[in-house]
Amino acid sequence: MRKTALFLALAAILVLAASPALAGKIDDIKARGTFIAGVKDSQPPFGFVDEKTNQIVGFEIDICKALADRLGVKLETKPVTSSTRIPMLTQGAIDLVAATMTHQKGREDQVDFSITYFMTGQKLLVKKAGG
Repeated sequence: MRKTALFLALAAILVLAASPALAGKIDDIKARGTFIAGVKDSQPPFGFVDEKTNQIVGFEIDICKALADRLGVKLETKPVTSSTRIPMLTQGAIDLVAATMTHQKGREDQVDFSITYFMTGQKLLVKKAGG
């Protein structure tokens, strides 16, 4: 899982660096010394509050930590909801959304998407003898 997170972090950095508009954003993050990620805090295993440490942890937080490490800065997480994540990103309150967000055509006018890092599906189950 650690290699996957590192690969995804590198891929995300390459996507960010490839965009001239975002190149300045990376410089801003490095100058600030903090990478601010909008994450869910109630969606295990993606992001949830660890009861022992009271910190937000999970798969998407691991990806954000890998990104922050590659940038040489500290990670700051901010909880977001489905309705606040895009506005917080577009208004500059966070640098990136890693919050169980699916790639939908209608969102492409507002945000840029990384490569897909999680895929799942639904299935119906019936008894074998059910025909």
